[in-house]
Amino acid sequence: SDMVARQCNDTFALRSHKIDQVPTTPEEITQVVAHLLDECWKKEMCPPASMVIVVKGVDSCWADLKPVVALEVSPGERQGTWWDVYNDQGYSASLDKKKTVSIRCNSISYDDIINPYAPVRKTKIVCTMGPKCWDEENMGKLLDAGMNIARFNFSHGSHEAHFEVLERYRKVLEAKKSSAACLLDTKGPEIRTAMLKDHQNIELEKGQEIIVEAVGDRYTEFEGYKNETETRIGLSYSKLCQSVTVGNRILIADGTIVLEVKEIVSDTVLKSIVLNSQKLGERKNCNLPGVKVDIPVLTEKDVEDLQNFCVKHKMDYVAASFVQSGADVDFIRKTLDDAGGQNVKIISKIENEAGLENID
Repeated sequence: SDMVARQCNDTFALRSHKIDQVPTTPEEITQVVAHLLDECWKKEMCPPASMVIVVKGVDSCWADLKPVVALEVSPGERQGTWWDVYNDQGYSASLDKKKTVSIRCNSISYDDIINPYAPVRKTKIVCTMGPKCWDEENMGKLLDAGMNIARFNFSHGSHEAHFEVLERYRKVLEAKKSSAACLLDTKGPEIRTAMLKDHQNIELEKGQEIIVEAVGDRYTEFEGYKNETETRIGLSYSKLCQSVTVGNRILIADGTIVLEVKEIVSDTVLKSIVLNSQKLGERKNCNLPGVKVDIPVLTEKDVEDLQNFCVKHKMDYVAASFVQSGADVDFIRKTLDDAGGQNVKIISKIENEAGLENID
C-alpha cells in the first residue's frame, strides 16, 4: 500500500518501491525482479551489468519463511570484468580501512562516505516544514535533494495552517511520484518559565538566592520579578517541589542557566542558588536532570492533535516528545488506536534521563 511504502522511509538502508500487485507465479516474480533491477540501475544504486543479490521466497515473492538467495545481473553495458568496472567507478570499499559495523546492515568507513561514487545513501533525512520551505517549489527541491520524511512541528501553528501545508506536500509527492512520508511532532509536556514583570528579562548573578514557585497552568499569568529584597520566578511544573530534592539542579534555557535547590519551603515554593550569571527571559525551557517528571506524556492539546489531525489526515508517523517509559508509548498507541490510527507508527524522542534509562 501507499502507507507501507511511505513508512519504509524511517529504516536505515531500506528503499521502497511500490508495485501494482503481488506476483503469484514464477513468471510474474521474474518480471518484478527484472523491473526492480532496472530501477536500481537507473537510480545508480548499482553499477551497470553488475552482480546483484536477490532474496525471494521458494514459491512466492515473500522471503520471510523460506528465503532463496540468487545472483542476478543488472542492466547496462560494461567493459572488462565486473570487478574492474566496480573498482574503476569507485564502488569498491576500502577493505583494509577500519570500519564501523551496523547491527542492521553493513560496515562503513569515512572513505566510503565521502567517495563520490559510493553506493546509494542509506541514512534517512527528516526535514521540518517551515515558512521558508513549505511552498510547492521548495518542497520539490527538498525531495530532489533527498528528503525522506516531512516533519510537521505541532508546537506551533493551527490545524488549518498545517493542513494547507500537508495538502501542498501531497500534491508535490504525487507530481514527483515520491513515497516520502509525513510526521507529526507533538508539543509534549514541556516545563517552561513563567512571565516576568513588564516582560523585562531578569539579570541573575552567580551565588544569589532565587525563589522558584511552581505555578502550573498559571505560568502565562504569573509575573516573576527581581527587587532589592528578593528574586522570584515561576515554573509551569505544578509538582516541582514534590519531584526535586535538596541538591538537585534546575537547568533553564537549554542549560545556559543553572540553579541548585537549597531548601523546599512548601508544596509550591523552593529556594535555590544561581550557579552562573545570565539573563533570564520568559517561557524558557527547563530540565530537571536525574528527576522523573510526573507529567502525562500527552497533554490535552497533544491528544487533540493526534486524533483529530494525525489520524484524520492519515499521517504516517508520530514523533512523541519527552517519552519516559514503555507505559508512555502504550498510552500513545491507545490514543491513536481509539481514533482509528492503528497504522500510524510511533517514534519516541529520548529527551531526559528517564527515557534513556528505560530505552529498552
